[in-house]
Amino acid sequence: MDAASRDDSRLDLAREGGRTRLAFAGRLDATAAAAHWDKAMRSARGARDLVLDLNGVTELDGAGAVLVLRAAELSPGARLDGARDTIAETLERTRMALSTAPMPASPARLPFITGIGLAAVQAIRGLGASVAFLGEAALILLRGLLRPWRIRGAELARHLREVGTLAFPLTILM
Repeated sequence: MDAASRDDSRLDLAREGGRTRLAFAGRLDATAAAAHWDKAMRSARGARDLVLDLNGVTELDGAGAVLVLRAAELSPGARLDGARDTIAETLERTRMALSTAPMPASPARLPFITGIGLAAVQAIRGLGASVAFLGEAALILLRGLLRPWRIRGAELARHLREVGTLAFPLTILM
């Protein structure tokens, strides 16, 4: 996230009587959409007369378009105001893309017994990976003991130093 895209966008909320006006300004890109998402959704949810003012938008990408369209979906009868031609075209392309490929539904919650079975299978797979790692480490150690001339002493010392004393501060953080 660069500071320019964060500072270049703004979302102003105004309530006038029963009307809610969300005025977007500046560059409405992925960074700005993420920054303004919660405020826009909270403000749009349940608003009776919502106006999405795009007069101040200088640039709009797909993420910004999704923000505007999702906010409009939350309020029946929402209006877009002041979208320049290029902004309106981006919104229309995004609207068409969203209608052809709707958002996937969240996966259904698994029944309790299925969740236990899934956890057991994942634990067994994790145990299998651990056993495989230990087997590989034992095999490498055995090869080193059978053919000690193949062990490069300088490389071994460097690796031991790196995973030992140099890695100690990192392990403290964990």
